[in-house]
Amino acid sequence: MEKELARLTADAEAAIEQLRSKGLRDAMWLREGKISLSTLVRNVAYEAAGPPSRAMTVEEDRTHYEVFRNFVRQVKLAIRSGQLIAREPITTMPISVSNLEWWIKLDETALSCDAMCPHDRIVVRVGEAKTWIASLGAKLPGILAENGSESLRTSADRDMSQNPPAADTAEIRSVRRSTVSVAWQLRLIEHWPDIVRKHGPSVEARAVMRYVKKHDESGVIVAHPVADELMWRTQLGDTKIVGRKTFKNAVSLLRKRGYLKT
Repeated sequence: MEKELARLTADAEAAIEQLRSKGLRDAMWLREGKISLSTLVRNVAYEAAGPPSRAMTVEEDRTHYEVFRNFVRQVKLAIRSGQLIAREPITTMPISVSNLEWWIKLDETALSCDAMCPHDRIVVRVGEAKTWIASLGAKLPGILAENGSESLRTSADRDMSQNPPAADTAEIRSVRRSTVSVAWQLRLIEHWPDIVRKHGPSVEARAVMRYVKKHDESGVIVAHPVADELMWRTQLGDTKIVGRKTFKNAVSLLRKRGYLKT
Protein backbone atom coordinates (compact mmCIF):
# COMPACT_ATOMS: atom_id res chain seq x y z
CA MET A 1 0.00 0.00 0.00
CA GLU A 2 2.77 2.44 0.92
CA LYS A 3 4.71 1.61 -2.25
CA GLU A 4 1.63 2.20 -4.38
CA LEU A 5 0.97 5.52 -2.62
CA ALA A 6 4.59 6.56 -3.17
CA ARG A 7 4.33 5.68 -6.86
CA LEU A 8 1.10 7.63 -7.31
CA THR A 9 2.61 10.61 -5.49
CA ALA A 10 5.71 10.51 -7.69
CA ASP A 11 3.55 10.30 -10.84
CA ALA A 12 1.45 13.26 -9.69
CA GLU A 13 4.52 15.36 -8.91
CA ALA A 14 6.02 14.52 -12.31
CA ALA A 15 2.79 15.52 -14.05
CA ILE A 16 2.67 18.83 -12.15
CA GLU A 17 6.30 19.56 -13.03
CA GLN A 18 5.61 18.79 -16.68
CA LEU A 19 2.67 21.22 -16.71
CA ARG A 20 4.79 23.87 -15.00
CA SER A 21 7.62 23.44 -17.51
CA LYS A 22 5.19 23.62 -20.43
CA GLY A 23 3.64 26.80 -19.02
CA LEU A 24 7.04 28.46 -18.68
CA ARG A 25 7.99 27.38 -22.18
CA ASP A 26 4.75 28.73 -23.66
CA ALA A 27 5.28 32.06 -21.86
CA MET A 28 8.81 32.30 -23.24
CA TRP A 29 7.62 31.55 -26.76
CA LEU A 30 4.93 34.23 -26.52
CA ARG A 31 7.56 36.79 -25.56
CA GLU A 32 9.42 35.78 -28.72
CA GLY A 33 6.32 36.25 -30.89
CA LYS A 34 5.37 32.60 -31.40
CA ILE A 35 2.81 30.20 -29.97
CA SER A 36 2.49 26.43 -29.93
CA LEU A 37 -0.07 25.29 -32.49
CA SER A 38 -1.67 23.01 -29.90
CA THR A 39 -1.91 25.91 -27.41
CA LEU A 40 -3.50 28.08 -30.11
CA VAL A 41 -6.04 25.38 -30.95
CA ARG A 42 -7.03 24.89 -27.31
CA ASN A 43 -7.32 28.59 -26.50
CA VAL A 44 -9.37 29.61 -29.54
CA ALA A 45 -11.64 26.58 -29.15
CA TYR A 46 -12.11 27.32 -25.45
CA GLU A 47 -12.84 30.96 -26.28
CA ALA A 48 -15.71 29.79 -28.48
CA ALA A 49 -17.01 26.92 -26.35
CA GLY A 50 -15.77 27.97 -22.93
CA PRO A 51 -13.27 25.97 -20.87
CA PRO A 52 -15.01 23.19 -18.96
CA SER A 53 -15.05 24.45 -15.37
CA ARG A 54 -17.44 21.84 -13.99
CA ALA A 55 -18.87 18.46 -14.81
CA MET A 56 -20.83 19.09 -18.00
CA THR A 57 -24.06 17.49 -19.08
CA VAL A 58 -23.91 15.08 -21.99
CA GLU A 59 -25.34 17.76 -24.30
CA GLU A 60 -22.87 20.42 -23.13
CA ASP A 61 -20.00 18.01 -23.50
CA ARG A 62 -21.06 17.17 -27.05
CA THR A 63 -21.37 20.85 -27.99
CA HIS A 64 -17.95 21.64 -26.55
CA TYR A 65 -16.44 18.69 -28.40
CA GLU A 66 -17.99 19.68 -31.74
CA VAL A 67 -16.75 23.28 -31.46
CA PHE A 68 -13.27 22.05 -30.61
CA ARG A 69 -13.21 19.54 -33.47
CA ASN A 70 -14.47 22.10 -35.98
CA PHE A 71 -11.73 24.53 -35.04
CA VAL A 72 -9.06 21.83 -35.38
CA ARG A 73 -10.33 21.23 -38.92
CA GLN A 74 -10.16 24.97 -39.65
CA VAL A 75 -6.53 25.03 -38.51
CA LYS A 76 -5.71 22.11 -40.79
CA LEU A 77 -7.24 23.90 -43.76
CA ALA A 78 -5.26 27.03 -42.91
CA ILE A 79 -1.99 25.08 -42.70
CA ARG A 80 -2.62 23.35 -46.00
CA SER A 81 -3.61 26.58 -47.80
CA GLY A 82 -0.68 28.57 -46.41
CA GLN A 83 -2.78 30.99 -44.32
CA LEU A 84 -0.91 29.64 -41.30
CA ILE A 85 2.69 28.48 -41.55
CA ALA A 86 3.77 25.77 -39.13
CA ARG A 87 7.29 26.34 -37.86
CA GLU A 88 10.07 24.66 -35.94
CA PRO A 89 10.11 26.26 -32.46
CA ILE A 90 13.78 27.15 -32.03
CA THR A 91 14.70 28.58 -35.45
CA THR A 92 11.09 29.27 -36.60
CA MET A 93 11.93 27.62 -39.92
CA PRO A 94 8.80 26.62 -41.86
CA ILE A 95 7.82 22.97 -41.66
CA SER A 96 6.80 21.47 -44.98
CA VAL A 97 3.09 20.72 -45.23
CA SER A 98 4.03 17.26 -46.49
CA ASN A 99 5.69 16.59 -43.13
CA LEU A 100 2.38 17.33 -41.39
CA GLU A 101 0.20 15.15 -43.62
CA TRP A 102 0.04 12.50 -40.90
CA TRP A 103 -1.83 15.01 -38.71
CA ILE A 104 -3.80 16.81 -41.44
CA LYS A 105 -5.24 13.50 -42.68
CA LEU A 106 -5.99 12.25 -39.17
CA ASP A 107 -9.70 11.52 -38.73
CA GLU A 108 -10.86 13.43 -35.64
CA THR A 109 -14.26 11.72 -35.44
CA ALA A 110 -13.44 9.39 -32.57
CA LEU A 111 -10.52 11.27 -31.00
CA SER A 112 -10.39 13.12 -27.71
CA CYS A 113 -9.68 16.87 -27.76
CA ASP A 114 -6.09 16.25 -26.68
CA ALA A 115 -5.55 13.60 -29.35
CA MET A 116 -6.81 15.97 -32.07
CA CYS A 117 -4.08 18.51 -31.34
CA PRO A 118 -0.77 18.40 -33.18
CA HIS A 119 2.58 17.89 -31.49
CA ASP A 120 3.11 20.76 -29.05
CA ARG A 121 6.54 21.59 -30.51
CA ILE A 122 5.01 22.96 -33.69
CA VAL A 123 4.59 26.74 -33.51
CA VAL A 124 3.12 29.59 -35.54
CA ARG A 125 3.96 33.27 -35.37
CA VAL A 126 1.64 35.32 -33.18
CA GLY A 127 1.06 37.95 -35.87
CA GLU A 128 0.08 35.33 -38.44
CA ALA A 129 -2.24 33.67 -35.93
CA LYS A 130 -3.98 36.98 -35.12
CA THR A 131 -4.49 37.81 -38.79
CA TRP A 132 -5.93 34.39 -39.51
CA ILE A 133 -8.27 34.42 -36.49
CA ALA A 134 -9.52 37.87 -37.52
CA SER A 135 -10.24 36.54 -41.03
CA LEU A 136 -12.52 33.92 -39.46
CA GLY A 137 -14.40 36.54 -37.48
CA ALA A 138 -13.56 34.61 -34.31
CA LYS A 139 -12.80 36.21 -30.97
CA LEU A 140 -9.12 36.68 -30.22
CA PRO A 141 -8.21 34.44 -27.26
CA GLY A 142 -6.90 36.15 -24.16
CA ILE A 143 -3.49 34.51 -24.47
CA LEU A 144 -2.95 36.41 -27.74
CA ALA A 145 -4.68 39.63 -26.69
CA GLU A 146 -2.31 39.90 -23.74
CA ASN A 147 0.60 39.50 -26.09
CA GLY A 148 -0.51 42.30 -28.38
CA SER A 149 2.39 44.61 -27.67
CA GLU A 150 5.09 42.06 -28.50
CA SER A 151 7.09 42.34 -31.67
CA LEU A 152 5.97 39.98 -34.38
CA ARG A 153 9.58 39.08 -35.07
CA THR A 154 11.39 36.35 -33.23
CA SER A 155 14.38 37.05 -31.01
CA ALA A 156 16.56 35.46 -33.70
CA ASP A 157 15.21 37.97 -36.23
CA ARG A 158 16.00 40.85 -33.85
CA ASP A 159 19.49 39.55 -33.19
CA MET A 160 20.06 39.27 -36.91
CA SER A 161 19.00 42.86 -37.59
CA GLN A 162 20.76 44.44 -34.61
CA ASN A 163 23.92 42.35 -34.59
CA PRO A 164 24.52 40.90 -38.07
CA PRO A 165 27.25 38.27 -38.22
CA ALA A 166 30.70 39.25 -39.38
CA ALA A 167 30.00 38.58 -43.04
CA ASP A 168 29.98 40.63 -46.20
CA THR A 169 26.90 42.88 -46.14
CA ALA A 170 26.14 42.21 -49.79
CA GLU A 171 26.04 38.49 -48.99
CA ILE A 172 23.61 39.09 -46.15
CA ARG A 173 21.36 41.27 -48.33
CA SER A 174 21.21 38.62 -51.04
CA VAL A 175 19.72 35.98 -48.76
CA ARG A 176 18.40 37.91 -45.77
CA ARG A 177 14.78 37.79 -46.76
CA SER A 178 14.85 34.05 -47.27
CA THR A 179 17.44 32.68 -44.84
CA VAL A 180 15.89 29.98 -42.69
CA SER A 181 12.44 31.04 -43.80
CA VAL A 182 11.86 28.95 -46.93
CA ALA A 183 11.29 25.26 -47.38
CA TRP A 184 14.33 24.48 -49.53
CA GLN A 185 16.67 25.68 -46.78
CA LEU A 186 14.92 23.42 -44.29
CA ARG A 187 15.51 20.50 -46.66
CA LEU A 188 19.18 21.48 -46.95
CA ILE A 189 19.59 21.49 -43.17
CA GLU A 190 17.89 18.11 -42.84
CA HIS A 191 20.17 16.57 -45.50
CA TRP A 192 23.33 18.20 -44.14
CA PRO A 193 24.58 15.29 -41.96
CA ASP A 194 24.39 12.93 -44.96
CA ILE A 195 26.06 15.50 -47.20
CA VAL A 196 28.97 15.83 -44.78
CA ARG A 197 29.30 12.06 -44.51
CA LYS A 198 29.55 11.75 -48.28
CA HIS A 199 31.53 14.86 -49.25
CA GLY A 200 33.24 15.97 -46.03
CA PRO A 201 32.78 19.17 -44.00
CA SER A 202 34.39 21.42 -46.64
CA VAL A 203 31.95 20.42 -49.36
CA GLU A 204 31.37 23.05 -52.07
CA ALA A 205 27.95 24.59 -52.60
CA ARG A 206 27.62 23.09 -56.08
CA ALA A 207 27.99 19.56 -54.67
CA VAL A 208 25.49 20.42 -51.92
CA MET A 209 22.97 21.55 -54.53
CA ARG A 210 23.48 18.37 -56.58
CA TYR A 211 22.96 16.20 -53.51
CA VAL A 212 19.74 17.93 -52.45
CA LYS A 213 18.33 17.81 -55.98
CA LYS A 214 19.12 14.11 -56.29
CA HIS A 215 18.17 12.79 -52.87
CA ASP A 216 15.31 14.91 -51.52
CA GLU A 217 11.96 13.11 -51.63
CA SER A 218 9.82 15.52 -49.62
CA GLY A 219 8.15 17.09 -52.64
CA VAL A 220 9.66 20.48 -51.84
CA ILE A 221 12.53 20.13 -54.32
CA VAL A 222 11.26 19.93 -57.90
CA ALA A 223 13.11 18.17 -60.75
CA HIS A 224 14.92 20.81 -62.81
CA PRO A 225 17.40 20.19 -65.66
CA VAL A 226 19.58 23.30 -65.19
CA ALA A 227 22.67 22.23 -63.22
CA ASP A 228 23.26 25.55 -61.46
CA GLU A 229 19.66 26.13 -60.40
CA LEU A 230 17.44 24.63 -57.71
CA MET A 231 13.68 24.62 -58.23
CA TRP A 232 11.49 24.33 -55.14
CA ARG A 233 7.81 24.42 -54.23
CA THR A 234 6.37 26.95 -51.77
CA GLN A 235 3.71 26.29 -49.13
CA LEU A 236 1.11 27.57 -51.61
CA GLY A 237 2.25 25.19 -54.35
CA ASP A 238 4.07 27.80 -56.45
CA THR A 239 7.49 26.92 -57.88
CA LYS A 240 10.52 29.16 -57.53
CA ILE A 241 14.13 28.94 -58.67
CA VAL A 242 17.29 29.60 -56.67
CA GLY A 243 20.46 30.34 -58.61
CA ARG A 244 23.86 28.94 -57.66
CA LYS A 245 25.14 32.26 -56.28
CA THR A 246 22.15 32.73 -53.97
CA PHE A 247 22.37 29.07 -52.97
CA LYS A 248 26.08 29.43 -52.18
CA ASN A 249 25.47 32.59 -50.14
CA ALA A 250 22.67 30.90 -48.20
CA VAL A 251 24.89 27.90 -47.40
CA SER A 252 27.61 30.27 -46.20
CA LEU A 253 25.23 32.23 -43.99
CA LEU A 254 23.60 29.10 -42.58
CA ARG A 255 27.07 27.88 -41.64
CA LYS A 256 27.86 31.16 -39.89
CA ARG A 257 24.59 31.06 -37.97
CA GLY A 258 25.29 27.52 -36.79
CA TYR A 259 22.56 25.65 -38.65
CA LEU A 260 25.01 23.52 -40.66
CA LYS A 261 27.19 21.83 -38.09
CA THR A 262 30.12 19.56 -38.95
